[in-house]
Amino acid sequence: MERICNNHFQVREKSELVTVNVAENFKKLMDKNFVRPTKHSTMLPYFEELEIEADKNFQNIINGMMAAYLTENVVEATEYIDMFNKYLCQFGLRMTKQTFLNLVRFFYEVLIKKDQNVDLIKISCLGLSKMITATRNASFGYRDLCLDWKPLYDLLLRAIRQKIKPDISQMLKDTVTLFSIFYEPKEHGAIWETLLEEMTIGSRGMDQFMTLCRVFLTVEGMSEEEAKKYAVNTWVKEIWDLYLKADMNTSWTSVSMDLISDLCYYHPGAYDFSPHYDVLFTKMMRSFELTVRGGKMSLGDGQEIESNTHLATICVYTIGGPNSSLPHFQRLMRYILFNVHPLNVGEHTDQIASFLKDFITRFKSRLTNERLRFKKRECSREYYLMDSDIDAVTESLTDLAIMLMFSNQQDYKLIHCLTTINRELVAPKLLEHFYSSITAVSEPHRLSVIIEAFSNIIFEIIRPADPEYRTPRDISFDSTWLKTLEEERKSWATYRSGSECPQVKSHQFKSLRAHAFYIMEILINNINVSDVDRTNYIFKTLTVLFSSFPLMDFSSAPEFHKLSEDDRILCLLSKRIPHLVEFTIDKLLEVITCLSVVAPKTSGQTIGATVSSESLNQVGEEEVVLVSGVSQLVKVIFERVDEKLRKNLFDRLFAYITSCEFSSDTATRTLTTLVMAAVWVSPAAFRHYAEFVSKKLKALITEEIRESRSPPSSVIFFVELARGLFAATHEMIVENEKMLSEVVTLMLSCQSTRIHKCGTFGVTSLLSTLLYIETEPNYTPENAEFKRPLSEWNPIDYWAKCAKLQDSVISWHIPSKTEVECAQRIANQFFFPFIAKLMDMDYDRDKFRRSIHHIMMVMKDVKSFRHPSNRTPIPDIYTPFCLPIPSSSLGTACILEFELKGPNGENARELMVKMIENVSKKIQDPTTLAYLSIIASGCLGKTNFCFEDKTEAFLNEPHSILVDLIYGKAVKVSQHTLDRLAESKRAQTEMYHNYEVREANEFDERILRSLLQLAMNDYEKVRDAATLFLKQMDSQLFRFRHKFLPAVLDVLTTETNNMDRLAGAMSLVITLGWAANENPRIRIDVWDAILRIKVFDELKICVLFDSICNEIETISKRPNYWKVERGSHEDRNKKVAEVAQQLIKPSEPSWDQYLTPESLKKQTDIWFNYQKARESSRSDLTEMLFAKHVKNAAHHHTRENLARTMTFQSQKEQAEPRTIALLLSQLSDDQYNSRKEAREWLSRWLYETKPKSNRIEMSPPTKRVDHGVSLESGIREDNLWLAYDSEHLPNTPDKWDDMIFVEKQQASCRWKKTISVVRKRKDGPPLASRQLTPSDRLIIDYFSQPDLISNLLKTRLIEKEDHILPYNYFWKIFKYVVRNYPDEKKPLELLIWNLRELLKSKKRNEQLLAAELFLGIVEGLKHRPFSELSEFWKEITVALDQFFNIMVLDAEPSWNFTIVTILNGDARRHWWFLESLIGGARKTNGMTEFQQAFRLSSLIFKGWQHGEIMKRVSLIAWKKLQTTVTDSLRFAIGSVFRATAQICEKNSTATLVNIPPRFLPDSLDSTIQKIIEKIPHLKLVEDPESARNCQSDTAISSPKNKRRRRSSINDDLRDRESLIYFRTLLEIILQYYETSTQSWSQSLVKILPKLMEYANEDDYDVSEETYRDVDITQNSAIIIHDYMSVSWLRSEFIDAIVNNWLKTFSSHSDSSRVRLAIIKFVQASVYSNMYPMCLKSRREKVEHLLFKAVFDPEISIRNEAAKCLLLFIHCEYIHVSDERIEEFSRILHSKTALEASSHGAALALGALVLAYPFSLPNKILKPLRILSSTTSKRAIVHKTMTETVREFRRQHRDDWHKTKQILGKSLVFDIENATAPAYYA
Repeated sequence: MERICNNHFQVREKSELVTVNVAENFKKLMDKNFVRPTKHSTMLPYFEELEIEADKNFQNIINGMMAAYLTENVVEATEYIDMFNKYLCQFGLRMTKQTFLNLVRFFYEVLIKKDQNVDLIKISCLGLSKMITATRNASFGYRDLCLDWKPLYDLLLRAIRQKIKPDISQMLKDTVTLFSIFYEPKEHGAIWETLLEEMTIGSRGMDQFMTLCRVFLTVEGMSEEEAKKYAVNTWVKEIWDLYLKADMNTSWTSVSMDLISDLCYYHPGAYDFSPHYDVLFTKMMRSFELTVRGGKMSLGDGQEIESNTHLATICVYTIGGPNSSLPHFQRLMRYILFNVHPLNVGEHTDQIASFLKDFITRFKSRLTNERLRFKKRECSREYYLMDSDIDAVTESLTDLAIMLMFSNQQDYKLIHCLTTINRELVAPKLLEHFYSSITAVSEPHRLSVIIEAFSNIIFEIIRPADPEYRTPRDISFDSTWLKTLEEERKSWATYRSGSECPQVKSHQFKSLRAHAFYIMEILINNINVSDVDRTNYIFKTLTVLFSSFPLMDFSSAPEFHKLSEDDRILCLLSKRIPHLVEFTIDKLLEVITCLSVVAPKTSGQTIGATVSSESLNQVGEEEVVLVSGVSQLVKVIFERVDEKLRKNLFDRLFAYITSCEFSSDTATRTLTTLVMAAVWVSPAAFRHYAEFVSKKLKALITEEIRESRSPPSSVIFFVELARGLFAATHEMIVENEKMLSEVVTLMLSCQSTRIHKCGTFGVTSLLSTLLYIETEPNYTPENAEFKRPLSEWNPIDYWAKCAKLQDSVISWHIPSKTEVECAQRIANQFFFPFIAKLMDMDYDRDKFRRSIHHIMMVMKDVKSFRHPSNRTPIPDIYTPFCLPIPSSSLGTACILEFELKGPNGENARELMVKMIENVSKKIQDPTTLAYLSIIASGCLGKTNFCFEDKTEAFLNEPHSILVDLIYGKAVKVSQHTLDRLAESKRAQTEMYHNYEVREANEFDERILRSLLQLAMNDYEKVRDAATLFLKQMDSQLFRFRHKFLPAVLDVLTTETNNMDRLAGAMSLVITLGWAANENPRIRIDVWDAILRIKVFDELKICVLFDSICNEIETISKRPNYWKVERGSHEDRNKKVAEVAQQLIKPSEPSWDQYLTPESLKKQTDIWFNYQKARESSRSDLTEMLFAKHVKNAAHHHTRENLARTMTFQSQKEQAEPRTIALLLSQLSDDQYNSRKEAREWLSRWLYETKPKSNRIEMSPPTKRVDHGVSLESGIREDNLWLAYDSEHLPNTPDKWDDMIFVEKQQASCRWKKTISVVRKRKDGPPLASRQLTPSDRLIIDYFSQPDLISNLLKTRLIEKEDHILPYNYFWKIFKYVVRNYPDEKKPLELLIWNLRELLKSKKRNEQLLAAELFLGIVEGLKHRPFSELSEFWKEITVALDQFFNIMVLDAEPSWNFTIVTILNGDARRHWWFLESLIGGARKTNGMTEFQQAFRLSSLIFKGWQHGEIMKRVSLIAWKKLQTTVTDSLRFAIGSVFRATAQICEKNSTATLVNIPPRFLPDSLDSTIQKIIEKIPHLKLVEDPESARNCQSDTAISSPKNKRRRRSSINDDLRDRESLIYFRTLLEIILQYYETSTQSWSQSLVKILPKLMEYANEDDYDVSEETYRDVDITQNSAIIIHDYMSVSWLRSEFIDAIVNNWLKTFSSHSDSSRVRLAIIKFVQASVYSNMYPMCLKSRREKVEHLLFKAVFDPEISIRNEAAKCLLLFIHCEYIHVSDERIEEFSRILHSKTALEASSHGAALALGALVLAYPFSLPNKILKPLRILSSTTSKRAIVHKTMTETVREFRRQHRDDWHKTKQILGKSLVFDIENATAPAYYA
């Protein structure tokens, strides 16, 4: 071997290995102090040259990026950012710290730059995100770079408020978040105060507020003291308080948990969360959607689910340290264990699995950060995880992980991670399952699952402990199974006399490595063609095992080395290896023999199906799996065995080959794969095999066979076996070139396609191998060591050995001169002649197809073809490119400096392109033409490559398994994986290099033109293939548009006969995005051609034309707002330029010409002139459309419609009068889509040209009054002037003119420094004046003509049959017509007149249309003077009041939407309307309850400033309530009271100091209390006796007593009113739980007992009265069981609720239904609030209640209580003492006890026995003995005891043999006697 030298990527003079010392390269890379480069390049043989080229490549990208940004060159900036991101993916942060910080600063300045181009903002976000997310946490912070947060905050708010178009708010949120680490901690106070300006408690604005908090606040980069001072004491505690008060119906809580999780991660000592663990872990438990009561109830309200990941993070980082949450975590795992069992699989299983995977992933990451990384986690060491913490977490999780493994999802990630973290505790349990599954013949699925799991985790089980991670422990493992198996294996097929190891039976093992031999032997015996799935996992597991230790007998090693007893026995066991390896090969050959007659099957298919003649040649999924598994396994075997054993294996293999012959393709392919995986290892064996196959082929391939298209199976068998010849190494190929050439010549001379393809495979394989830079696995240090005598190396040292990347040595083979000359000869013989022959050969379909397929396959796999050097550049006429193309080229650093050329030195790609150009004109075979398109795309040389994939992503199994995964990624791996990683990095680097985009040139044009012609071929198959390749080469094709557009457009405009060619051209226009291209010059040509397509009636052309129409219609209708003058460029760019100059460094002399000030100025001029030219081109486009296509009578109507759409798209920045005229004429078009389009465009254009409002930045007139509540939100005396106040309305001209209207909600928590408002009318007109344009005049004239408006409304009237709700773009036309032209009276008069007429109508459609028209008019009148508004409202309110009396039901949604839209904002602006609505709501005469309900529901306001409105409305609702009959009015009244409750919630933190009472509506408690007072017999009392008395004569009696209710008219009246109030109460509570953020209040706690009385989940009585009042029981049940029982219990209510359970249960001895409801409630409520319910006093009360209920006289209550007990005992919430067990036993044996008591005792004991289905604690033995030995004459008691014992037996059937040992013979006898044998049959 030779050490690596310079220029090693050149062809070598002679064949020799090159070794790469990764440690040296690694040191060189680290010495450069890059931020975080990828490390895998250190394994490459050209590392140093690659470093030089990568530096150059990076600087070129940076230079181009800076130049593009400085010149505001969006097109090239986008290209450079794209390449920048690809560079980061390939090389990581391969830059200095200062460069990194300069880039961060650069992107910061770009984002906040004044009048920045939106496209530049978007691509900057992409670049910055990729860069910062590649850093490690806490790598950078404000100490490295300090940035001002305010400009970013202003930018983000502008985006959120839609001031930046198109909408980039989400992208900005994600990007601006990354800057938060660069703000000084002392700025957090100012940031927090600023963020509070956006907060309104209880509103949807909380989502935005919390999002902003996440964007701007972080503790990353702070010290712990800074975190305490500036984070915890500033905003963390406040956010936590907000979280505690959000019980339900909120979506922002996940964001708050994200912030909290960050604090736990970075600074666990900054804030003690231990007092809050009960809350956090209860939330975690509620996030799992656990079910109770047989799946009827799901815990939680759903809001915790979004926090699942963040809660898992909090859980991980609060374990350990002084305030560890470990006990809470252990309890959590215990609580959910029952729900994870495979028998209880449900939706909750996914949630639990998701949480646990997040947990274990972060837990493992934490261990890596704290123990293995060079830069450890930065926090106090006292918060690091201890070994005891790891063990405790593992013990808590193992059972859950194993059960999840057996669930339907069969997810092994959790158990895999857990084994990685602590295999000493996890692996023994897995081994127990594995061995027991082998013996459980009745459960094949169980065995398959465990084998599949072992295929992923076996390496973790057998590899040595990593001392860097954890000090190896002195553990003695249970060896029972090893002793058993050592005895049992004597009956196995793999047993051979002399392989015994008696030491196993007496030794106590300290490691698990010995299990490898027994697992291996078991799996070899289980290889079975009848179950391919299982066999596939067996192959994977065996491959891993065979890769983990030397495949040789090293039993003599103890003679030479001092070994532990474990290691000594391990060596003794190795004497089995040779035989097991031989048996494996024999088994595989046996499988191949079976495949010749039996098809491979999965376990779900019929086993042993005979292969039919029809299926002989079919390749199924099962075959692919089998062949892949065989290949990997055999490759490892032959690579790792010693020479002696290898020779024996080859002898067996050759003996088999010479004696068999198959007609089955499956068997033949599998055998071929096996041979290919074996022969490459041994030159002698290869030679022997090659001579045998060559001889056979020469004898079989006669002249007759050559001419035959279907040769016999005997020939095919040996042809397929010949594929093994092409698995030769480069040395074998050179040595056997003549023989291999003869074989290939034979195959390529055959007419059979199959034989010809084998020959093609041979040529491809030979060329690829000879020209490939690859690792040499045969020459690894490990394999070299194995060849030495055992006295010189210790095999135990190589047992599952893993090495770190930087400690490795990689051997590479670089092609030598001899090998490339051989490759050239092969190409000259078997490749280039095919090209030459095709140029002159007459067309023969089969010959052409074979030859072109041959060329295609060789070209695809051989990478030594190059582009011609003499390429003529082509300029781009559409886009003025100013910079070099951003390239990924790495020079010659990563490719072999050799090019395969033609026989006379011709360029190979040139030859292939000439062939394509020549041949494509001759042939029409679609398959051949598709091959040509592949060849053409290959000639372009561009690689499509997913740059997001890490190098580790290229690892497949088993290489991805042979890794020490505690590091989290491939840091410490086996030698096999190292070689594979090196190969992957080499391939990845080569693909990055080949991704480069070249300047447009004549050669590429020829290739692309050929593809373009193929894309317009007659055959769809050809068109699709070529179009796909063109789409993939979009970046290269971009610069050739001007060359190819004419040809495609010519087909569009002239083709009328060949529909396939026309379809191809249209597909190109769609696929390549030409139809939607933004370049006006391209649009002129493309759109003109599209409109000139002459075919109208061909279906596929019509479909494609519709697609083109959709493409054009979906082009963004938003105008391009970036119109900046050239003169302001330098000033705006000043700060960007300052940072850019620090980054610019000419890497090559050629870059100087692009980076000088003069050059940059010139480039800027070019791009600004280009923008201006585009503006003028848009005018040319419009001119062309009007001149040729718009209103062209010769056009088909589809073309006419599209021409209009194109016209509108071309005029979106500024519409000409003729465009407006076209729009107006289209408003009343016959086609709905045309009308819809015109409305949308007209409303958009009216919006864009509307006069701007005259706004001012007003300082708040009053300062915020501080009442000592930091988060005081809602109404205060300083913001009271913003609230609607009927006593101070702007109801005079002077008041109106002096009024400030604030449309957006402000000052709920904090005032902004200034508020943007429209100026007061007294200070001037609210709208800016402007001169009317001709377009404006056209619109005014249109809307001044009664007939036109009438037609417009009539067409819309017809549409109202299908469109109920107002259509935005329709009513906004009226809005902007009224708003934009305040001086024009006629349009408004006509609109109002039409509105009045519509309001008189009783017809549905006219009422719906009235809503749209009214909405548009009112919105447009917003800025009119008082006199106009007063006159309008005076007239229209009367009409509206009358209209609401005749409004039909279908019109309600539309008018509701209209009213809400109008009154959304500052309601004072429409006080006329609001007051009229309130006045109308008071009326009752002449209105139906539906109309009354509508008037009320239209007055629902929920803002804190609407308190006065809702107080007045609620008074109206109270008056209506007493006579309410229908559900609609009751729902409306409930909505009113719900709204008042929501307003109170929003004011919940407000002190309400100096707030007049009229602004404070009733809270929920007040409302409920008032309703209860209206029901005399429903007084809530605390005394149980009073409650019983009250219940006895209550007006609303429970359902069973309703028959006695009526006695007189007065009683009936009283009952009617009471029922009305009670139904309304239920409606209010239902609506409250659907919207409120707080789950309980004082009144809800008090009314809970009453709701229990009426709740009924079961079947209802069938009496008339009960049926009539069924809604009461239904709603009560929904409230009790669906909402209350699973709701979050806050600390202030929990004790009162528990006391209510006890009192209600005791006070309702006469109502079993109530008692049953309580037990159901208790089960759900306690389980969903387990942690706070664990307080001793609460637990004792629950325990008392349940043990009382289990003896209840009613059997249903006893059964429900028993279920509840079982769950709580399982969770260890309730502990059953020995005294209580004795008491149950006494009752059970008592002959005088009541049946209910005996049954209750049996149920209680049964609950205890069945509460432990996964273990066998001693405490259940006594109750189990009682139940199995006791007899009872009472049938129900006897049945319960028997069922309990049976269920116990079923629960423990998997380990019954162990269970019997624990139970003892006597108890087992009783149990088995108590259970019927048939039960387990």
